[in-house]
Amino acid sequence: MTAWEMEVGGIFRLGDGRTAFAGTGAGSTPWVRLAPCEILVDGEAVERVVVSTDLTDPGREGQWAFSSMDDVKLDEATVLERRCVLRLATDE
Repeated sequence: MTAWEMEVGGIFRLGDGRTAFAGTGAGSTPWVRLAPCEILVDGEAVERVVVSTDLTDPGREGQWAFSSMDDVKLDEATVLERRCVLRLATDE
């Protein structure tokens, strides 16, 4: 799978238990289903989650959205105050 990353601009808890990530990335949203990803805060990997692009509007280039059923620790205050990135996990 091709590497990608999204700068997280918002995080939302949905009523069905999913956590939604919204933000910006270069080009069209990568189409993923249950992709292992990392969340970085100020360049440091802080958590791993599995995401899908079930929330993506294909007509909005550069505006990306992903969701996860994982217990996501990242919170809205951190997203607003620090640089948060969601990227495809690497096994370095």
